[in-house]
Amino acid sequence: MTDKLLTIHEAAERLRVPISTLRYWRQARKPSPPSVKIGRRTLFPAAQLDAWIDQQREAA
Repeated sequence: MTDKLLTIHEAAERLRVPISTLRYWRQARKPSPPSVKIGRRTLFPAAQLDAWIDQQREAA
């Protein structure tokens, strides 16, 4: 995997939402950006995050 992995802080900043919102989306099984767990960290592949943003734009 050569995709850059973003921390939850970086993903929240890119989405312009609070970190707590990202956590809520994941816990409540709401549509949320793709993420991977590595150890205790949740990371977001940058390309998949961008694709998810585009999907949300199209759905709106």
